[in-house]
Amino acid sequence: MQKSIFSFFQEELKASHIPWWEWDLLTNKVVTSPLKVTMLGYGPDEFVGCGY
Repeated sequence: MQKSIFSFFQEELKASHIPWWEWDLLTNKVVTSPLKVTMLGYGPDEFVGCGY
C-alpha cells in the first residue's frame, strides 16, 4: 500500500509542477526531481552529486 501512495504523490507533484527533494541524513545523499534542477538554472548533467 505504501508504494501506491508514493506513486500517487509523485504523480500529483509532477502534474502540479512542484519540484521536490529528499535528503537522507544517514547517508548524506540528496535525491531531487529534474524540475528542481532546471528551476535553479542547471542542466541535469551539471548538477553533480544528486540522484533523480
